[in-house]
Amino acid sequence: MVYPSAERSGRLSEAFENLVLSWPNVQVDYRHGYATYCVGTRPFAVVDGMRLALTDLTAESRAALENGWFVDPFRGETGVMETWSTVCISPDELESLVPFVRRSYETAREVGR
Repeated sequence: MVYPSAERSGRLSEAFENLVLSWPNVQVDYRHGYATYCVGTRPFAVVDGMRLALTDLTAESRAALENGWFVDPFRGETGVMETWSTVCISPDELESLVPFVRRSYETAREVGR
């Protein structure tokens, strides 16, 4: 597997933070070595290198994401999270995933209430 450079990884995290940190109750946390974006205490996204994992997509949203992207479960140091939808992207591609990021955020927000 080819791993991205730290510069490219940092650019994705930076672009992602520019997108979501202005949303209500969003904070970044570092869990198991990954930048984890939470609404309250519930994660809705994880950025690891050039991978973006959306943790709270419904089955319908995941199917829609799979229509345009190659989606894998999240594979991390603590195991495989089968329900997390993970895509490899560049910072320039992030805009096309905003509807899915927003859906994951909204679901996490509702579940976390």
